[in-house]
Amino acid sequence: MEKKIAHVISGLLHPMVMPFFTLLIIISLNTYISFVLTPAGKRILLGLVFTTTFMLPMSLIVLLSKKSLLKSLEMSERQERTIPYLITAIFYYVTFEMLKKFYLPDIIYSILLGAAFTAVVALFINLKWKISAHMIGIGGLIGALAALSRILMLDIHHWIMFLILIAGIIGSARLLLKAHTPMQIYAGFLTGFCLMLLTVMIQS
Repeated sequence: MEKKIAHVISGLLHPMVMPFFTLLIIISLNTYISFVLTPAGKRILLGLVFTTTFMLPMSLIVLLSKKSLLKSLEMSERQERTIPYLITAIFYYVTFEMLKKFYLPDIIYSILLGAAFTAVVALFINLKWKISAHMIGIGGLIGALAALSRILMLDIHHWIMFLILIAGIIGSARLLLKAHTPMQIYAGFLTGFCLMLLTVMIQS
C-alpha cells in the first residue's frame, strides 16, 4: 500500500510538470505579474507551458519506451535517463524561445531559461552519477519562489514552507521506492534550488 502511494506521489509530482506549477503559483500571487496578464492570457500561457514542457516531451518519452529504447518509464537505471534529460532540456528551451514573442514579464523568461539550464546540468551530472530529477524539480520550484520573494520583496514564506513539506514527501516517496539514495535526494534538491535561484536572480 505504501509503495502504491509513493508511485502516485511520484507520478502526480513529476519533475517535468514543475515549470507549469511554478508559473501557476507565480501568476496567482498578488504582484504586477498577475496584473499585466489578462485572464485569457493566463490560460493561454499555462496551456502552452503545460503542453510544451510536459505533454509533448512526455509523449515522446512514452514513444521511446514503447519502441523499447527505454526499459520502463521509471528509468531506474542512470543510462536510461540521458535521452529524456536531453528531450526535456530541448523542449524547455524551445518554450523559452516561443514565449519571447509575447513580451511577458522577465521573471517568466527567467524561470523557463533556468529550467532548461537545470535540465542540461542534470544531464551532465547523470553521465557520471544518478541524481534525483524529482528533487531537482521541486528544488527548482522553491528556488524560483525564493528568488521572486527577494526580487519583489514578497512575504511568501507560507508557500515556501508548504513546498518544503511537499519536497520532504517527494523525497520520502523516492526513497521508499528505492529509486535513489539519500545523497542523490539531497543533491537533487540543492542542485535544483541553487541553479534556479541564481538564474532567476541574475536574469531578472
